[in-house]
Amino acid sequence: MAFPTDLSNVVDNTDDVMAAHVNNIETKLGIDDSAVATSIDYLLKNPSSSNPGHKHTLVDGATDLSKATGAEVTTGTEDAKFVTPKAIGDAGVNTRLSSKVITATRDMTAAGAPTDVAYTGVGFTPTSIICLVTIDGTFSLAIGVADSAKAAWTLCNASATAFYLNNYFAYISSVANNAQGARVKSYDADGFTITWWKIGSPTGTAKLTFLCFR
Repeated sequence: MAFPTDLSNVVDNTDDVMAAHVNNIETKLGIDDSAVATSIDYLLKNPSSSNPGHKHTLVDGATDLSKATGAEVTTGTEDAKFVTPKAIGDAGVNTRLSSKVITATRDMTAAGAPTDVAYTGVGFTPTSIICLVTIDGTFSLAIGVADSAKAAWTLCNASATAFYLNNYFAYISSVANNAQGARVKSYDADGFTITWWKIGSPTGTAKLTFLCFR
């Protein structure tokens, strides 16, 4: 028997109590597609209902929960899907800090024009780097940092004089006004690329230590 499309409104003069119970039950249950916000039919079936504590239709119009993809996790624009460990992995998200140290050298006499040099062996794409540079046997020392946007700062000295330089990832000077300067060009799949250029006529070989973070 189909559920009524209208409330019965039972009237039974022989048993008014029983009739009242029937009417109350029908009112509580509601007709099919009831618009009465207090009826059970409305509470369970109407997408506008916020009771009993949940909605059966999502805000984006979907009728069922669905999984976010790795790309959606990366962009961070999806707001109606749940995230699985696989999606986090596909997005390259790692909730644990990872770091790796690699070393290199730089010929202070190399390339006067800006030159890109790729450094590999990190094992992941960095999001920030700390750089330590020195020329053995001299007062030359530099400490540089680059953040996730590749903005950089360097603290360095040459001939016992200290300098703080904005926008330099590395600046190593053999003597005053003779140096190699560098900026981070890109963070790559297995390391990073630095753009180097020569200032004046520096000499020697710089030793570089990079501490990379993911």
